[in-house]
Amino acid sequence: MSNSYSSGVPMISVDDAEEIAEICMVAGRPDRIAEFLGGRLMPGEVKDRLIAAATPAQPAANTMAPANSGSIFGGPTPAERDVTGEQSSIVNILS
Repeated sequence: MSNSYSSGVPMISVDDAEEIAEICMVAGRPDRIAEFLGGRLMPGEVKDRLIAAATPAQPAANTMAPANSGSIFGGPTPAERDVTGEQSSIVNILS
């Protein structure tokens, strides 16, 4: 913070203010731009605060059924059909 008001309050440079606004926009937090500018924070401090405030991403739920479970359509898996000798109704129709 290079300049200051006559009252001695530190000022932020225009370049730093633009960078802070960009950081907040990229982080999806444009609502915090005024807060950070008013607090006379430097861009590095803004990044640190936004990272600290971010909630950790939750791992995606496993949406794939294990290979040894039943078919999503309710029938046996191909491996189960091989073991039981069961054929699909289409094969039965064509035979």
